[in-house]
Amino acid sequence: MEEILLAIQACDNGELVFNLGNIRSFLYNSKWYPLRAVVNFAKALNNEGELTTDRALVELSFILPYIRIKEIEYNDHFPIAINNNEKLNEIKLLNEIIGGLVNDN
Repeated sequence: MEEILLAIQACDNGELVFNLGNIRSFLYNSKWYPLRAVVNFAKALNNEGELTTDRALVELSFILPYIRIKEIEYNDHFPIAINNNEKLNEIKLLNEIIGGLVNDN
């Protein structure tokens, strides 16, 4: 997890280089991050090889308890913050997921 957090911090600082345009991304702390770039940065910190986007998603699923994936358009090398409406939608979605776990109908 520490390497992923370092990769996220690098992205927050604009230090993570990745392709611009529509990129499969994951939501973390109300920001969208480029999935493959973040995971591969973390892998590089451990002197490990690069992963495909699909394999990066699998690796991330072992680290984060919940993963939300979406195609996000990037115009620069910074994460994309979600707005209040998007936050409410994410809260509603999580509420439905939690409700499904609690109710065993």
